[in-house]
Amino acid sequence: MIKKLLVIILSMSIVLRMSNATIIAKPHLPFLLIAPLKYQISVTGSFGELRNNHFHAGIDLRSAHGVEGDSIYSAADGFVKKIKIDSKNYGKSIYIEHPSGYTTVYAHCRSFRPDIEEKVKAEQYRLQKNELEIEFRPNDLVVKAGDSIAIMGNTGDSQGAHLHFELRITGTEEVLDPSEYGLVAEDNISPQFRKLKLYGFDLDGNSVSEKVFLANKIKSKILVPGEIFGVGVEAFDKMNNSWRTLGIKSLKLFIDHSLFYSFSMDHWSIEDARYINAHIDYKGLGQGRFQRCFKLQGNKIPIYQTVENDGFFYIGDGLEHQVILVISDASGNESSREFIIQNTSYISPVVNNILP
Repeated sequence: MIKKLLVIILSMSIVLRMSNATIIAKPHLPFLLIAPLKYQISVTGSFGELRNNHFHAGIDLRSAHGVEGDSIYSAADGFVKKIKIDSKNYGKSIYIEHPSGYTTVYAHCRSFRPDIEEKVKAEQYRLQKNELEIEFRPNDLVVKAGDSIAIMGNTGDSQGAHLHFELRITGTEEVLDPSEYGLVAEDNISPQFRKLKLYGFDLDGNSVSEKVFLANKIKSKILVPGEIFGVGVEAFDKMNNSWRTLGIKSLKLFIDHSLFYSFSMDHWSIEDARYINAHIDYKGLGQGRFQRCFKLQGNKIPIYQTVENDGFFYIGDGLEHQVILVISDASGNESSREFIIQNTSYISPVVNNILP
């Protein structure tokens, strides 16, 4: 009865719920990246794209010829703060701290430039171990934007020669989208919807209907069994000069011409990436990788910008409601889908509640 009353109240008023996650403020100093490779970059993994049990925390840039050996360059002025060598994860990686409050990470390297490599080997010999982490002082290894720092490789958890590049707030594990700081690949291709999943719930929060539609075959009007409506989106992006399927940057859900729900892959903490299985429809992975347009309790990753009623919309009034979905990529290319929803009768099963 309490949940029923709550849903009715929410349907009559707009309630904005903000994430409980701690959002670390970005540095205020101007900061601009240059490409860490000297040729036209080709992105094979986008920032924030969906991976198994995590969001991708950086961008992947492929080699010029598909093999190891390309030179890697510092993306901004700074100094080498840390070298880390791990047989898994990032393999051989280099961390460069910049005076503006940011740190760049270059992972899966084959080797480092000669003077850095010499220091690493000396430390390995001293410690008699291959895997290690070395920190440097600001004046030890100063670099300028465009200085050579490493050679592209395939070390750690890597499936081919590439550079995994990250931008972080110094002293934290807060990762940022490099495209917002000047590292933008050529892209005039709009992201695409693959599938939509429509959910219906009763007033007690029980799931009463789920139906998957191919996005290019969505009807102009859809009857949804239930009193409460939710939607999930499976989408992908493509870029010029890249053969890989990539993730989308942002999504907006409009209902009856008002922005009802939105997220954008701008920044979050690596620790928060574990919430991916609350962001996607994890139980429905057999049907597709759907990004929910409604927010579950306990999901604290701070990518949500507008979340009214936790993304659950009341359709028990029997009226028609217009739904517009808009997806975007890092270059601002967009695609949209529009349709009408209206509730229809249903039979409530005995299942666990999903609504808060």
